[in-house]
Amino acid sequence: MSMRAMPDQDELERPLVNSKRQEVERQLAVIETKARMLAERHGRLAAGIAIAAAAAFGVGLMVYRRRQRKSVVRRVHHAIPDSFWDLPEELVAQLKKPLQRATKAL
Repeated sequence: MSMRAMPDQDELERPLVNSKRQEVERQLAVIETKARMLAERHGRLAAGIAIAAAAAFGVGLMVYRRRQRKSVVRRVHHAIPDSFWDLPEELVAQLKKPLQRATKAL
């Protein structure tokens, strides 16, 4: 082991490199923390948007189905077989009156 009066170049640069490395690692930790917080916030925002879109779709579907509802007369007409409508006119007229009263009651 020899005694030197001046430290060599590696010994001079080592503390400088270590301090720079620590500074960079600290900055990376701060950036990671901020990125994690932003990811959580954007995740919640995306979930909120998805829930709102699903709710809007559901409401729109309900409104559409309500507007497409058939009247009671149309539903009764479709429920009765076609052979009924081929009956003689007098018989149909006799049966129509109670049907019309029933539909008005509904």
